Amino acid sequence: MTTYENSPLMKEMAQAAVSVEKATGFPAAVTLAMSANESAWWTKETGTYNYWGITRNPEAGPAKFCATHEDVTAAQLAGFRPDERATAVKVADLGNGRCRYKMSRWFASYRNLEESLTAYTEFFTKSPRRYAGAWSQYLQDKNPEALLKNICEAGYATGNAEVVEVAIEGQSNIRDAVEHAELDLAA
Repeated sequence: MTTYENSPLMKEMAQAAVSVEKATGFPAAVTLAMSANESAWWTKETGTYNYWGITRNPEAGPAKFCATHEDVTAAQLAGFRPDERATAVKVADLGNGRCRYKMSRWFASYRNLEESLTAYTEFFTKSPRRYAGAWSQYLQDKNPEALLKNICEAGYATGNAEVVEVAIEGQSNIRDAVEHAELDLAA
């Protein structure tokens, strides 16, 4: 099991998540759980310090062209950049018009974890429409599990809130990492 004590990357990620929580109010446990879920416990990185799969056109800032997969409709695929579409290979029909494609896409790159985490949390905290309700509700009830569920219901790309909720509730290492990081940063 990946823990704060045996994984330098989890330690660094937890400390950055706690620092970003202090600046943005976005719960560190949710940040850690979502990043662990999206990156297979930080073994898959898209872009530099991008454990979220945040895409970015290279014209908009630092970005890397990385292999990925997308579960999309043909219309959604048509909306991708031409250089991304050119790499798409259909690997499975998922039903309801959706297919899984192996392809390459442009992913944002960051200078460090804190910059990456800040950009990721701002995706939710500064969303003018999509996640505004989820964030507003969290500011009222301070319930991280409800925040996660509401984000996923609003159309979070990774989808299944239950998978990430289990990462928070069922993974003592997430809670433990946040507690250790808070103590280390307070020292």
